[in-house]
Amino acid sequence: MFDVGAAAEANVPASGDDLVFPPGFVRGESTAMRALFEQLRGGARSGAHVLIRGESGTGKELVARTIHLSGPTAARPFLAINCAAIPAELLEAELFGIRRRIATGVDPRPGLFLEANHGTVFLDEIGDLPLKLQPKLLRVLQEREVLSLGTSVAVKVDVRVIASTNRELEAMLADGSFREDLYYRIRALEFVVPPLRERRDDIAQLVTELVPRIAREHGKRIQGVSRKALAHLTAYDWPGNVRELENAIARAINRCPNRGALEAAHFDDPTAPAHPRASASALRDRMQDAEAEAIAEALQRANGNKSEAARLLGITRPGLYAKLVRLKTKH
Repeated sequence: MFDVGAAAEANVPASGDDLVFPPGFVRGESTAMRALFEQLRGGARSGAHVLIRGESGTGKELVARTIHLSGPTAARPFLAINCAAIPAELLEAELFGIRRRIATGVDPRPGLFLEANHGTVFLDEIGDLPLKLQPKLLRVLQEREVLSLGTSVAVKVDVRVIASTNRELEAMLADGSFREDLYYRIRALEFVVPPLRERRDDIAQLVTELVPRIAREHGKRIQGVSRKALAHLTAYDWPGNVRELENAIARAINRCPNRGALEAAHFDDPTAPAHPRASASALRDRMQDAEAEAIAEALQRANGNKSEAARLLGITRPGLYAKLVRLKTKH
């Protein structure tokens, strides 16, 4: 039986001589993660724009936050936005700002780039940035200026851009859906976050640090994790990566009695020593279900207040609305 309590108490945000890790980042000691951190040490302090590649659920935003905290903009804002979660007409205003009286019912705002001036903007899933917005982002990177909606006067801005993607940008260059000049600007530095199946040595550490954290969120106390359960978790391929592991732990905790220990039976398919990788459609369905559960839980905790729910989820209010519309059409 693994006792998860002591590990949780010892898990404080760590800093080294050259890397600073954000709260909640379970770093891992696998060969794959050590190699990633070694690469980060060589580039995080440079201040150059960054492209982070990796499958969904690998923790690309936590890596982005590590780069921010370890670099020259650490004392400045870190603002994140998911390019895939917000419709193009709203995304332009969220990123670049909008002047007063441009559209009925639309409040003026400076946009993320001006709000994060002298800091960092994290563009999650940049491969989903609409083609018509790519020249405006290129202007930020190349000319260091922002042109808001409703104005012809650009404003100077000094911001580091960290972008992430799970898509093959090279194929998008070939079909014209992603600009070549933007591609080379955004990847001054490039890092790849390994999938969980390539860092199985980290699963035990992830479990021991995630269980108490998730248990607290669900109002439960868990005494430990059985070795059989841990062996089951280590054998699985985790196509949804760390995010899928977190969801599996949350479901197991809900099935486990308070002050009990997590057993293999609390997890799905406990008798299977390993699972084949899920099909793309099955994985999408599972991720959408998990996303819907997270949104429902946030809305419940916020007593239906969508602004507060968006804050709890770490997304913008328009982003939450876009997710609600998308999920409603899928279910």
